[in-house]
Amino acid sequence: MKTSAINLRVDEITRDQLEKISKINGVTISTTIRKAVDEFLEDETLLDPELFETKRGLHLVKTISFSEFIFWIYQKNLDPEIIEVDDLYVQIIDLINECRNYPIFNPELIIELDKVSEELHRYLYDESYDEYHFQFPDRKNDPFNYGVLEQFMFMLRYDSESRKIIHCK
Repeated sequence: MKTSAINLRVDEITRDQLEKISKINGVTISTTIRKAVDEFLEDETLLDPELFETKRGLHLVKTISFSEFIFWIYQKNLDPEIIEVDDLYVQIIDLINECRNYPIFNPELIIELDKVSEELHRYLYDESYDEYHFQFPDRKNDPFNYGVLEQFMFMLRYDSESRKIIHCK
């Protein structure tokens, strides 16, 4: 196949990383860049904006912060009186806000996560908040729906026929 040259400018840190990767693999920087571009272009989601947006949300799901958040939600169900530092609650609110940016987090899940965010906002910023523990797990009128969260987590792991892991590897 006929090739053509493309000039590319990168910062020094990127250049150093490319040199290091190339040296480790015993190839030129050009070969390293070509391989990276080829792998990038093999991703069929780039041609489908909805799939691309879904994939972008997966980076958040794969973080330790997200795993800790899911664990925290279930832990609060078991023992809502566990006390943590306020910084954790601010981080959780930020994480929930970030979830809103990606279509992988469906509207039903966002509704449930908003219950958590609202409770944390009240706890942190409402001086009249006088509860000694969180209400979102067992609110009388509108409790947190753990089934929605479980469906989301299941969807991340299995295809439509419940056969194989598809998103999280």
